[in-house]
Amino acid sequence: MHAVAELVLAGPQFRTSGTIRLRASLGGFATRSEPNAQVVGADLVAPGQRLFLERTTCAALAAAIGVTVGAPAGLYQGGSGVGTEDVIEADPQPAHWIAHGFAAGDAALRRMFPGADPVIWPEHFDVDVTVAAVDYGVSPGDGFQAEPPPCVIEPELMCWARECLMRGMP
Repeated sequence: MHAVAELVLAGPQFRTSGTIRLRASLGGFATRSEPNAQVVGADLVAPGQRLFLERTTCAALAAAIGVTVGAPAGLYQGGSGVGTEDVIEADPQPAHWIAHGFAAGDAALRRMFPGADPVIWPEHFDVDVTVAAVDYGVSPGDGFQAEPPPCVIEPELMCWARECLMRGMP
C-alpha cells in the first residue's frame, strides 16, 4: 500500500498537479487532484476501474489507469523502497486496518486542530498536520516497530528512529 501511495498516486499526481499530498478517504486514501485515484481496502480505484493489489506491480497498476509510474523525482530521499517492477500483494484485512487508522488519525487531528487539513505523506506513509511549526501525526508503523505510535515531530528532531523530519514539500 505504501508503494502504491508513492509510485501510483503521489508521483503521477506531482507530475500532473504539482503536489504529493494525499488525503484519507472512505475506506483508504486518495489523491487530492488529478489524476483521480484512490486505494480502497486492498483495491486501486480509478474512474471506471477497480484493480486488486494482488500479485501485480506498481508499473502494471499505473499502466492500467493511464499514468506514468514512479516516485516524485527529487523531492525526498527514502520512501517505500519498493521498485516499480517489484511484485506487491496487499492482504485485505491489514489493508482495512490501515485505512481505519488513517481515518481515525485524520478525524483526531481535525478535532485537535479545528480548521487543519491533515495530509497523508507518501514518503513516510503517515497522516499529519503542522501547527505552530510542529508536526502532529499518526503512522501505521514500520517493519522495525510492531506498534504504530502516535507522532509529534518538532523541528530537526527524529521521530520513531527514522528520518521523519519537518518537510517543506508541495
